[in-house]
Amino acid sequence: MKKSVERKGKIPLIIKLIIVAICAVSIFSSIQLGVTISQQKHELDLINNQIAEQTLQNREISQLITSADDGYMERMAREKLGYVYPQEQVYVDVSGN
Repeated sequence: MKKSVERKGKIPLIIKLIIVAICAVSIFSSIQLGVTISQQKHELDLINNQIAEQTLQNREISQLITSADDGYMERMAREKLGYVYPQEQVYVDVSGN
């Protein structure tokens, strides 16, 4: 009977090791999760900045389109897209002057 009384108050070593291991894994996971969260917040800030820049560009382009005359549209079509009228001949100066 003395053995059972003595064992009740003591926690076996394996249980202590398991508890310590669980605590260590929990701490490591918490730290890793904190790092991941900070990286994701940084990425979100970058994306929000890109959205703001693109929104500003879209607004500027929209204003140009609504306020532009046909000359502007024609010039952009020629410069950016390389459009020409049918039967039109385009000469390009390749001399570099």
